[in-house]
Order: sequence, then C-alpha cells, then structure tokens
Amino acid sequence: LEKSSRSEKREICCVHLIKQRLLFRADLEVAGDSEGESRQDLLSEKPDARPTWGSKAQYILAQVGFSVGLGNVWRFPYLCHQNGGGSFLLLYLLLLFIIGIPFFFLELAAGQIIRQGSIGVWKHISPCLIGIGFASCVVCSFVALYYNVIMAWSLFYLGSSFQFPLPWSDCPGAKNETAIESECMDSSPTIYFWNRKALHITDSIEESGGLDPALTGCLFAAWMLVCLAMIKGIKSSGKVEICDLFVCLTELVSGFFLSDVKFEGLDFFIIFLFFTEDFNVTLQVTD
Repeated sequence: LEKSSRSEKREICCVHLIKQRLLFRADLEVAGDSEGESRQDLLSEKPDARPTWGSKAQYILAQVGFSVGLGNVWRFPYLCHQNGGGSFLLLYLLLLFIIGIPFFFLELAAGQIIRQGSIGVWKHISPCLIGIGFASCVVCSFVALYYNVIMAWSLFYLGSSFQFPLPWSDCPGAKNETAIESECMDSSPTIYFWNRKALHITDSIEESGGLDPALTGCLFAAWMLVCLAMIKGIKSSGKVEICDLFVCLTELVSGFFLSDVKFEGLDFFIIFLFFTEDFNVTLQVTD
C-alpha cells in the first residue's frame, strides 16, 4: 500500500511538473510573439516624411520662377547703369560664375541632403553656426516686409490702369489754373500721380499723414496672396511659382511683340550697356 501510494504521488508530481513546463513554454511563446510584434511595429514606424516636389521639372521651374523677381527686373538695370554699364556687367558675370553659382548649388545641395530648414541645416553642420540660420530668417522677414509694400503699389497701379483715361496721362486741373496744375507741370503727370495719388506724400517731414484706405487694402491683398501661396507648403508654392513664371514670360512677349509701346531710348541703353568704353569701375576694383 505504501509503495502504491508513493508511486501515485510520483505520478501526480510528474503530471504537475509537466503542466507547469507547458504553461511556462506557452507564456514564453506569448511573450516572444508580443515582443516580435512590438519590434515589427517599431521597425514599421517611420518618421514623418517631409513634403517633396511633385517632379524634377516642377522643382526646376519653381527655382527659375523664384529667381525672377524685383532684383532682376528693377534693381539690376539701375545698378548696371549707375556703375559703368558694360564694365559692371563683365565683372558681374565673372563673379557670378566664380562665386554666385557655386554657392547657389551648395545651398541647394545642403537643403536636399539634410532635408531641414535654414536653422536646422546650419545646426546639423555645426551647432556653433546656428546663428547664421537665425540671421537668414531675420533678413528674409525684413525683405518680405518691403517686398510686399512694392506688391501693394503694383496692385494699386493695376487697379488704376482700368480707368480711362489713365490718371497719370494728364495733369489734373488742366482747365482751372490751380496750384495742383502748376506742381504737375513743373514735374510730370506720372511723378505727380506717384507722389500725390499713390503715396500721398505730405508737404513736410513733420507731418506723418494717415493711412490711405486704397493702399492699406492693396497691402492686405498682397499678404493674403502670400498666405494662399504658402498655406500648403511646397504643393501650393511650387504651382504658384510656375504660374508666376508663365505670366511674366507672357507679359514680356506681349509687351515686345503685341503692343504699340515705343521704347524711347532703348537703343541708347543697349549701346551703353554692351558697348561702353568706360572701364573706370574695373580699374577701381583692381586698384
């Protein structure tokens, strides 16, 4: 009896041990499966991808549209005229190929490789250079302020151009001999319209003047256009740049070939720009 009871106890103990081992193995398998799933989840989780251009052509056209601005159309001819004409153009092209284009492609390459903003790019290169990123953001902010003012002036002139006759074609008060007419006659109708109608310049610097409703509305419209162009990031700004480039090219072609505008003095400007013999600016730079 004792032997039979002992054998039964051994069998019972063996059964309990087997059950415990099976349960332990099952727990290990469940834990392993959960760990594997968590690892797969971690591997499958990807960081938030930054927005990209729709195509290479869209990127190139956007860069071209971004490069064509007030600096090319407005400031460059003035600076070229004031600094020697052809000699300035020669030095400009030389420095453009030596310094301008290499640094331009270096900036594009840094942005494409690091894939961060202006501050993040310089911080990635070296934490000591993060101030350059902040400085570039400050400069862009100030440039945007006065560029939008110029856009507001352009919108004001665009709205005024729908009037007939044009408000800057003749001096106001031509029938009545007034002080306004004499002021306009001393300068020109365009200068008078710019100073008195567009800018509302006061007679003295001590008088600040008030807000002009038309210019204020044009400035608000300019900022709204910028907001709509940038609201979706690259997806919206790239399309806007392409449309801007197309509109600029269309205006240039129509202005040269389809309009009856007489470009008085254009031949003199081209001769001065490309065939000048004044190299004083070049000599001053080399000295």
